[in-house]
Amino acid sequence: MNEVELMTRTVVIEKTGGPEVMQFVDVEIGEPGRGEVLVEHTAIGLSRFDVECRAGIRKVKSLPYTPGVQAVGVVKKVGPDVEALNIGDRVGYCTASGGSYSEERIIDQKYLFKISDVVNDEVAAACIFKAMTAHYLTHRVYDVRPGTFALVYGVSGGVGNIICQWARHKGCEVIGVVGSDGYGVNIARDAGCSYVVNRSDPGVAKEILSITKGKGVNVVYDPIGRKYVTYLLAF
Repeated sequence: MNEVELMTRTVVIEKTGGPEVMQFVDVEIGEPGRGEVLVEHTAIGLSRFDVECRAGIRKVKSLPYTPGVQAVGVVKKVGPDVEALNIGDRVGYCTASGGSYSEERIIDQKYLFKISDVVNDEVAAACIFKAMTAHYLTHRVYDVRPGTFALVYGVSGGVGNIICQWARHKGCEVIGVVGSDGYGVNIARDAGCSYVVNRSDPGVAKEILSITKGKGVNVVYDPIGRKYVTYLLAF
C-alpha cells in the first residue's frame, strides 16, 4: 500500500476560537488495530457540543484537536477480533472523544452500530447525538411509561421533539410547551403531544394541574434550566 492510500483529510484546530481556527490537514491514518474499524464517512453531524469545543467553552484533552462527535459511514477495513461488523456495512456512532470531522477515521468497534436502510445518511448523522440524549432521558433518567405525564419544553428543538415521540411511543401522556399558539402547536401535535400549553399564558400552571387531575406531572424535560428550575417544580 503506498503513502497516498495511508492519508486522509481531516479538520484540525490548533487553538480555540471562531470558525477561522479550523483548517484542513492531510494526516496519516494507518491500519485498524485489534478491535478497531476503518470507517469512510458519508455524512457528518454538527452539534453545539462541537462548537463549544472549538470555541474553548468546553475543554478538550489536548491540541491540536479534530472536532466532531457523530457521523455515519461505511466500513472499509476491520482489524483483528472485530465482531458483527463487515466491510461494506453502513454504521453510525456518537462519542465524546471527537474526530468525526474527517474523510476517514479509525475507531473502536464498541462505538459503532449498524444503520437501517430506511434511514438515509444525512438524517442519521444529524439525529444520533440528539436521539441518544432523548433515549437516555426517557429510559434511564426517568423511565416514562403508561400512566405517567411528561412536560416537555423545547418541543420544536431536536432533543425535545424526539423526547415527545419516544415518550408517546412508550405510552406516556406528553404535554408540550410552546411559546405561542401558532406554528409550534402543530410541531408539538406532530411529535405526539397529547396536550399543548402556552408558557406565556398566566393560567398555564392551573391548566397543567387540570390535565393531570391535580396530581402534577411526573417529569419535566427542560433545555434551559437555571432560573426556570424553581418555577418548573410547581408543576
